[in-house]
Amino acid sequence: MNVNKMIRKLIFFVMVLFLLAELEPGTSEYRHRPVDKDIVYSYALTSIDSENKESQPVYLTVR
Repeated sequence: MNVNKMIRKLIFFVMVLFLLAELEPGTSEYRHRPVDKDIVYSYALTSIDSENKESQPVYLTVR
């Protein structure tokens, strides 16, 4: 793995597999609104590097 590659963008998906947002590098916060407090939301986050290669997703669940 070449750690010298610059991240070009981050890809953020809600787990129903539609694109939720494309975020700029350095983004430290994203708010998915509106949300239902009785629903469990699962997300996948990937990044795209300077060579246009997408990372493996990181998954998170919000209850």
